[in-house]
Amino acid sequence: MTCTEAYKEHIEYTFNAFCRVVIHYAAINAWRACSSSVLMNRKSEKSFCFSIKGYIIKQWKSESCKGSGIEMCMECYIDENRITPLLKPLDCLANHTQYICGTCGRCICIEHDPKRGLQRWNFPFKSLEIAKMYLRTADYSMKKPCGIYEIKSENGRLSYKIFADSEAMQLYLKNNNGKTCETMKPIFIVDEYKEYPNTQVRKLTFDEIQKYMSER
Repeated sequence: MTCTEAYKEHIEYTFNAFCRVVIHYAAINAWRACSSSVLMNRKSEKSFCFSIKGYIIKQWKSESCKGSGIEMCMECYIDENRITPLLKPLDCLANHTQYICGTCGRCICIEHDPKRGLQRWNFPFKSLEIAKMYLRTADYSMKKPCGIYEIKSENGRLSYKIFADSEAMQLYLKNNNGKTCETMKPIFIVDEYKEYPNTQVRKLTFDEIQKYMSER
């Protein structure tokens, strides 16, 4: 074997060994990349499945709770225990007397208007859902079950008002021409008035306001 032939054989052997090493590590890297991708996809799919499942459960709860009382606080009639106050919550919590639900801790404005002596529940609401948020303060103030009535104006606009009884509702209609109540019955009312041992009616402290807002 000549020197040139020996050199060529050495080069070929070295090159083949180099190629085997390159191919070996390339295969390892490819396997790692593939495994990582599969794992990420599985995590993503799992997360997606959990998200979809959570959404379906939330929607199911939302739909099943409508009119059924499921998960509704038996004291304040709402299943969202930090939803009120709706408007300017910090201002309301800091300056107005609150009905603090003894069951779920929800705060409901029960402040009397200094000029007219009215409370928030005395005013009309845009929807039945919002009216229900304040119904407990009416029941507590009147010490009996009050009802939410659907009121229609002349232009067909609907509003929802809380009245202590049907006589109060009829007096309201008599004093407000153009407004009617088709059913003349409440569309929501609890069976009986109950008081609860942990209920509080007072203004909140600064720390209580901060904690309440952080839980919303």
